[in-house]
Amino acid sequence: MRTAYEQFIRSQADCLVEILDSVGRPFMIMSLEQAFRQRLRHYLALCLLYDRTGQLYLLQRSKQSPFFAELWDLPAAVVQAGEAPVDAVINCLYTELRIRPSNCLLLKHIVADSSRYLPDLFIFQALAPSQTPAPDNSNIDKVICVVRKDLQILLRDFPSQLSPFLQYIGAEIIRGVMDGSSEREG
Repeated sequence: MRTAYEQFIRSQADCLVEILDSVGRPFMIMSLEQAFRQRLRHYLALCLLYDRTGQLYLLQRSKQSPFFAELWDLPAAVVQAGEAPVDAVINCLYTELRIRPSNCLLLKHIVADSSRYLPDLFIFQALAPSQTPAPDNSNIDKVICVVRKDLQILLRDFPSQLSPFLQYIGAEIIRGVMDGSSEREG
């Protein structure tokens, strides 16, 4: 059985990414599919998108989504060759939710674990503009806002309904490692 990330990779076969050497420096460009096949490091950008009251937006991927179908997730984008991670996030937010955030700040860069195949992660925080995000593609079914307590319940009681990235980052938010705007619980 293919993993969710592998399914996503196959859907992005023509995407070119920068391949990272053992110390995290880009040294060549190849297709995302080839990078995945050869288990080479590349970049992925995730975004913690908050509304003006500090609630975190979660996306429910559709059945048709090549990436974590039917799971709750965060906005995420593969960083393509020559693209800055912040630009990947901003483009992702517009493509997935039809919004342009008022700011986008890097919270954390997580270097891939060499014992497993995972991309290097750039985690951003952004504030949504006043309009409600409106998914305009077939890959997202729903968008909801949660406070920290709701996220804690989801992580504890419904982890199988959350993407692996949301499980990891959600746990970091609960521990206070990635706090940002989520401090206001409403």
